[in-house]
Amino acid sequence: MIRIFLNTFLISMAWFLPIIVIVSLVSLAFGVFLSLQPVQAIELQKKIYLRINWHMEPVNMAKEIRNTQIMGLLAVFVSILADINLFQLILR
Repeated sequence: MIRIFLNTFLISMAWFLPIIVIVSLVSLAFGVFLSLQPVQAIELQKKIYLRINWHMEPVNMAKEIRNTQIMGLLAVFVSILADINLFQLILR
């Protein structure tokens, strides 16, 4: 019953699959960027906050860099898991 529902859902949402793949690839690229370039990611965030009239400075830059790298690795991991799950649903 669930398989029939999923097959019907995937067929009716076939037009949406390229969008899901694009979002997934962007999130994967974003995670890689955060992991490999944490200082540049923090500087980008600071510039964005300045544009909305906020001043943001990390209290402990070393800790912020480490947390940004961890967040990037987590984003990569979740993106890969989502991709695997998506492609398993498509191939059923």
